[in-house]
Amino acid sequence: MNIFILIAFIAINAELVRIHEEVKESFEGNNRWTIKNGIVKKEFCNSKLVFGGFGGQTVISKLLIVPTHAYIKISVDIWSFNQWGQVKAYLDHVEIQSVQIQQRCSENDYYLSTFTSEFIHSGASIILVMSGNGEQNDNQNQWGFRNLEISIEQCPQSCQICDQGDVAETCQIWKSAANSWNAAHTNFMGQDGWISINGISGSSKCGGVPLIGGYQRFGKNQGLSKTIRLQPHYKLRLLVLWAKIDSWDNENGLILFDGKQVWNQNFNNDNGYQVKVCGNSEPKYHTLFKRIDITVDHSGDQVKIDFWSSLDSGSDDESFGLRDLQLFYAPCQDQCEVCKGELGSECIRCSNYQFQNVKGCSEAQSFYILERSFYAQKFTSLEGWILKETQQNLMITDYQDKTIVGGQNILGVGATAEKLFILPPHTQLRLEVTLYKIDLWDGENIIIEVDDQNIWDTQRFQDSNGFLYGTAQFGNIIYASSIFKHDKSEALVRIRSTLDEGADNESWGFRDFCLMYDVATVVEISDALEQYLITLGIVMIISFI
Repeated sequence: MNIFILIAFIAINAELVRIHEEVKESFEGNNRWTIKNGIVKKEFCNSKLVFGGFGGQTVISKLLIVPTHAYIKISVDIWSFNQWGQVKAYLDHVEIQSVQIQQRCSENDYYLSTFTSEFIHSGASIILVMSGNGEQNDNQNQWGFRNLEISIEQCPQSCQICDQGDVAETCQIWKSAANSWNAAHTNFMGQDGWISINGISGSSKCGGVPLIGGYQRFGKNQGLSKTIRLQPHYKLRLLVLWAKIDSWDNENGLILFDGKQVWNQNFNNDNGYQVKVCGNSEPKYHTLFKRIDITVDHSGDQVKIDFWSSLDSGSDDESFGLRDLQLFYAPCQDQCEVCKGELGSECIRCSNYQFQNVKGCSEAQSFYILERSFYAQKFTSLEGWILKETQQNLMITDYQDKTIVGGQNILGVGATAEKLFILPPHTQLRLEVTLYKIDLWDGENIIIEVDDQNIWDTQRFQDSNGFLYGTAQFGNIIYASSIFKHDKSEALVRIRSTLDEGADNESWGFRDFCLMYDVATVVEISDALEQYLITLGIVMIISFI
């Protein structure tokens, strides 16, 4: 019987669930391991079966798809000539190091050592790698294993991802936004809408691990990119496995959100397992499966994710691959369009032009929309806005897969954007706009003026009358909102900055502009009352005569 159990059952530790065990009493063939530089043999230690007979240059690898979890315990008995150090075992990039029990084999001069490790872990799979010491495949370098057991701390049933010790109320905040590249076979590893930048599309295999990209696919100036639409949120969490392959020499793997680095790790060619798993024919270039789990503050209705590197050679010399991508978001409260946290008081911009208060969003006060401009993903018209002191004739540019008014090389030192609005009777105005700071800002401000009066800027959020000037900044994007007194029939809205350099070095732009007004109090006169007043006026005139 092949002991290859992926059906969970409760282990001795009530908090852990055993999800996998193998080579207890028997095995069949390669037992689904990918074996490089060796063949499997049946060996014995104290009459117990060993999966092995491997040499010093042998490396074996295996991919296991696992349930959602936050913690892993792994135990394996390693059979080797030396008591320790001859064989290395890894779960992903983490070495299994703790040796608890050692026993000498009665059949030969070999030892059976129990390696055990426990550590925090998340992801859709685990990758097991075991290898010899890289020396010649002679009798004293033979090795193998038996009695492999893996247990996990599962996430609460209602959670799509969790951290160790989470209860349902804690981890339920995370909602799934994307799930890609998690197949166990290359035939089912589609790109799922991700665009290969200069690289070769499709999947490859590194040992027993299917990858997107990989050897001879992603090298110098090559990578992956995709823009993912999102619900209103304030955080993103990304899980992905990064495979570093071949001759990385002080070069970096990079992940970018909306053009900003959120992960950057340096690798060298000796980072990885003792024996290389895949790649070119140079044995000194090692392989490493690096599990990544990052959380960042983020807002907006989309995120553009790029996987990139600083590699300077072709993919046949140094490369990388990816798998197990999972993207989660922490949502804003209902009716909140932009927020900086889960609480109602942390809402920055309500949907449907509702008002923010300490409890969230409400219809506390009525405003009517006068103009709503530049909300489309892509737009081509300035809608009557006038841009002055621009550095180019182009007025609309692309920014993070959207168009904005102004932008790089357009609005810099001295530049303004303005428009004159004709208004019905009113007592207050409400203005909302999304602003973009581009390139090398060093303490400068964006200012919004109405009739030459400052009603909002990036340093002043509340005036002496207590009117709220709302703002939230996520990277280079600022969500501005202001309610202010105004009763004139016209309003000249102007947006400017205090930049002191040209737009090729520092610039700004905007989109999602909305101007609203309240209605001035008017006493309505009914027909009967109107007739009564007319009659009363006539009587008074006659009496006067």
